[in-house]
This record gives sequence, structure tokens and C-alpha cells, in this order.
Amino acid sequence: MRRSCHARRGEVLQIPVTLGGVGIAYNLPGIQKGLKLTREVVADIYLGKITKWNDRAIATLNPGVNPPDMPITVVHRFDESGTTYIFTEFLSNFSPEWKQKVGTGRSVQWPISVGGKGNEGVSGLVQETSGAIGYIELAYLLENEMSYALLQNKAGKYLYPSIDTVAAAAATKPVSDTDFSIVDTDCAECYPISGYSWVILYKKPADPQRGKLLNQIMNWLVTEGQGIAKTVHYVSLPENVKKKAQQVLSQMQ
Repeated sequence: MRRSCHARRGEVLQIPVTLGGVGIAYNLPGIQKGLKLTREVVADIYLGKITKWNDRAIATLNPGVNPPDMPITVVHRFDESGTTYIFTEFLSNFSPEWKQKVGTGRSVQWPISVGGKGNEGVSGLVQETSGAIGYIELAYLLENEMSYALLQNKAGKYLYPSIDTVAAAAATKPVSDTDFSIVDTDCAECYPISGYSWVILYKKPADPQRGKLLNQIMNWLVTEGQGIAKTVHYVSLPENVKKKAQQVLSQMQ
């Protein structure tokens, strides 16, 4: 589990609190469901190499869907975000060109695309723009009833992001104190853009009483509170990760 230091307030602790997925949302008239995209096609769209929806690379994947002769408007997050981090980590995992030209980060220099702030900004631009595509957190996709693609995973299977496919990604890859990545795992039932969400707390809070209360709340959140995750379209932490989260919280002073 990663830790870092703050120059003024001291050491901080990072605690995993839930799991989620990142879906590839799109706005294509008449195509609500069923659009398939490979990992390579998504990378080429975001690299600016595929610019129209009826490009052969997309059309051959979707013979019964018939993507229209329409320009692709690519949308990204312009603010720093964990959503951007796991999306760019996913692309870097299999695309040497993406890894070299753009890389992985909470904020990157996008080759092309229009920026929106937060999931709400990206979803708003996608919903307002015919031909748009954007990466958006699963919970936000479900709450806003958006269209999103079937994405090919490392095993070659096309999957929608869902509670079950994200949970499968978490269940099949062991985590360590330094590696919590579950992006692009090997299993056939795993959605490839999945990841943990984190809370960052000071190891030694300035107000001990408030720190104690916060510690109690966080311990509830990573244990009993996990039962709420599914009701808000997130995924509960695996048991071993719950224990690691409690171990880190025990370090608060």
C-alpha cells in the first residue's frame, strides 16, 4: 500500500475504499447497445489515428451495428483524476506507441481530444455531441443511463463494465503493499479497465480527537460499510484488501 509525505503536515496514509470500472461511453444516433471496440482500436482513436466511426477497423468489428460515416469527437478529463490514471495505464499496458508518446498519469498531454472537468464534464460533452467518445466511471455511466461499448479484454472476450466484471478483476489478481493495479488482467471474465479508489489521511492528524473519530469512520467504511457499495454502483473490497486497509488505519496516531 503506497505512502507518501506532505512537506508541511507530515506523512500520509493511502487507504483503498472501493472498486470501480471505467467505461467507454459514446454518442451514436440509433446505436444504444452492442458496439464492440478492441483495446487497439481505443488506443488508435485516442492517438488520433482513427478519426471516423465507419473506419474499417471499427466496421469489421460491428457488421450488424453499422457505425455511421461520422467524425469521432474524442473527449478526455482535463483535471487530474484516478479515472484518467487507470485509463492511461490500460492503454500503456498493451500499446508501445501510447506508452512512449503519452504514458500513464493522473493528467497527461493528450494527442487530440476535447477536455471536460470531472466525470460530469466528460459525460456532458459526450451526451451533447453526436459522434463523441469518452472514458467515464462506471457508476456515473449507470446513473446517467449512457451508452457504452463492449470492450475486448486481454483474453479476447468482449465485456461491458459491471459490478461482476470489475469484481472478477479484483478477485483474480493478488495485491501487495506496493502494487494494487488490476488493470488488464488475464482472466476471460475480467473487465480490463478496473481499479481501486483511495482516501488519503494524515498519519498524525493535527486534532487528535477528530483524528480518532475519522479513524473509526474509516474502519467502518472498509468493513461493515462495504455492504453499501453495490447500491451506488461500486464494488466491495476483497477480504484481503479490507485487512490491509485496517492495517494501515492502525498506524494513525
